[in-house]
Amino acid sequence: MDHFESRYARPLIVVLLVILLLSFVPIVWISFYSYPAADDFSYALSTAHVWQETHSWTAVFSAALETMRVSYESWNGLFAAILLASLQPMVFDLSLYPVGALILFFSCVGSLCLLFWVLCRRVFACPRSSAAIISLLLTFLACQFVYDPVESFFWFTGGIHYTLSQSFAFFVLALLVLAVTMPARRVFPVLLTIGCLPFAVYIGGGNFSTSLALLMILSALIVLIWRQKKRKAAVLVFVVFAALFASFLCSVLSPGAALRQEIVGAANSPVKAIALSLVYGGYAFADSTTLPVLSAWLFITPLLYRAASRSSFSFSLPLVPIVLLFGVFCAQGTPVFYAIGLNMPERVINIIYLSYYPFFLVGWWYFLGWLSRRRQWTAWFAPVSRQLKKVPLPFVLTGFVLFFLVGSLGLVTVEKDPQTGGASFQGLPLSVEAARSV
Repeated sequence: MDHFESRYARPLIVVLLVILLLSFVPIVWISFYSYPAADDFSYALSTAHVWQETHSWTAVFSAALETMRVSYESWNGLFAAILLASLQPMVFDLSLYPVGALILFFSCVGSLCLLFWVLCRRVFACPRSSAAIISLLLTFLACQFVYDPVESFFWFTGGIHYTLSQSFAFFVLALLVLAVTMPARRVFPVLLTIGCLPFAVYIGGGNFSTSLALLMILSALIVLIWRQKKRKAAVLVFVVFAALFASFLCSVLSPGAALRQEIVGAANSPVKAIALSLVYGGYAFADSTTLPVLSAWLFITPLLYRAASRSSFSFSLPLVPIVLLFGVFCAQGTPVFYAIGLNMPERVINIIYLSYYPFFLVGWWYFLGWLSRRRQWTAWFAPVSRQLKKVPLPFVLTGFVLFFLVGSLGLVTVEKDPQTGGASFQGLPLSVEAARSV
C-alpha cells in the first residue's frame, strides 16, 4: 500500500479529476436546453410580473414573500423552497432558466465531494491520496447514475425542493464533522456551526424526507459525542438540530399542509408507512449497487480497510451502527409513503439514491474495521494479502476499468421510440446521455 501511495496515487488522482471535470462538459452543455415546466410557472408568475412592471428587487422580494405566505396557508408548508421557487432565475429573464440547472448540479457535486473528503480525512483517518481517490470516484458515480436527471437537476422547482435540500444536508454534515473534530478551544467550530444554521432552516422548509433523515442523524451524533464527553461539541450540534427541528415543525404544522392532507387524505398508517419504507429502502439499496458501482466499492475497499485497521475505533457490535444507518436511509421514504402511498415521485427517489453513497461508505468502513479486529480473519487474510500485493497495480486498474465499462453497458436497454421509430437508449450514464442528446 505504501508503494501505491508513493508511485500510483498521484497519477490516479489526476486521471480521476480529469474524468470528473470532462464529465461536466456535456451536462453543462445540455443544461442550456432546459426549459421551465409545471410549477415553475405558477410560483414565478407573480414575481415575474412585478419585475416586468417595476424592475425593483425589493418589490420582487415582497411578491415572493406573498407567494410563500399564500402557499403556506393554503397548500404547501415548505416555505423555504417556495420562497426560492418564487425567486428563480427565470423571474428576471426566461433565458436565465438554465442557471438553475447549473446551481442544482454543482451544489450536489460540491457537497457530496466535500462530505466524502471530510468523512475520509476526519472520521476514517485516510491518507490524503486515499481520501482524494474515494471522494472523486464516488462523486462521479453518484452524479452519473442519478435516478432521474431531469427532476434532479433540470427542473428547478422540483430540484430545489429535493436535490438542493439534500445537497445542503450533505454540506451541513460535512461542516459539523469538521466542527466536532476540531479542538474545542478554537473559534472555528462555532463559526462552522453558525454557517450551518441558514442551511438547516432551509432544509426544514425544503422537504420532509431530507429533514427527517437529518434530524435522526443529528440526534445520533449528539448522543455519540456526549458519550465521548465532548460537551461543547454536542452543544454545537444541538444548536443546528434545534434550528432544523423548529423549521421542520413550521412546515409540518402549517395551515397549508393540514389543508392539503385533509384534501388528499393519509394514504397509509404510520406503522404501514414505516414498513413500506424498510421494504423500499432494501430495494433502493440493491438497485443502487449496480455492477459499475460494485466495482468501485471493491476498488476502494483496500484503501478503507487500511484506514479502518489503523483506526482507534473499537468497532464493536457491528450490526448496531449498520442497522441504524439502514434505518435512517429507509426513513427518507416514510413521509411519502404516509402522505401519498406507493406513488413515489422521481425527485424523492433521486435523493434516496444519492444518499446511498455516503450511507454505504460509512457502513462499509465500519464493517471493515470490525473485520480487521477479528483474529480469525487477519490470520486467514494475511497470506492472501501478501499474494495480492504481488499483482501489478496497472493490471488491477485495467481490470477495474473493464469491469466498470462492462457493468455500465449492462445497464443500458434499447427500445423502439414510439414517436420516431428509431432506437431509444435507456440507462446511459448522465454525461453519455447528455452528449448523445446534444
